[in-house]
Amino acid sequence: MTQDLRGKPWTDPVPEQICQLPQLGLSCFGCCGYDWAPIDQIKRQISFNTWRYFKMFTSKEVFAETTIGVTAVGVCKGVIEFDDGTIGCPLHPAKNDGKDYRSGDCLRNFECNALKHYKKWPESTRRALLTHIAAQPFDNYTYSMANSSNSLIQGFMGTEAYKTTRHE
Repeated sequence: MTQDLRGKPWTDPVPEQICQLPQLGLSCFGCCGYDWAPIDQIKRQISFNTWRYFKMFTSKEVFAETTIGVTAVGVCKGVIEFDDGTIGCPLHPAKNDGKDYRSGDCLRNFECNALKHYKKWPESTRRALLTHIAAQPFDNYTYSMANSSNSLIQGFMGTEAYKTTRHE
């Protein structure tokens, strides 16, 4: 079991991605939308999506047929909040033992700049970014917006921690 690393140096193993960070209680859905409305509107939309998913649909295939497109608040119709508080897509292969139920308009191969940088960096720089994330007052929404807007990665690259680590 991992420990709660909020506000502490990252001591857990360094994950391969930063999309889901259960040690910090964070999940990013920044790749599941664009042209974001204010967070309160996004929360309402995800609440509605969640209700639809759990109350109206009997299968992921049927739900997938209704998730084409992005809502007026900028979030995909398939993004929900799971029982454990994480936010994401129930149609994503990571939630379905590798089976992909997402619709054809999903940006399946999209990677935000934070993830692109993270994947190129050595473990020491990754660990420094994770410690930086742990020090921020993020929730799932602000974490997603920070990744989507590039403010997370830009902010980290301005820190002493970044400047004193290897980047290749």
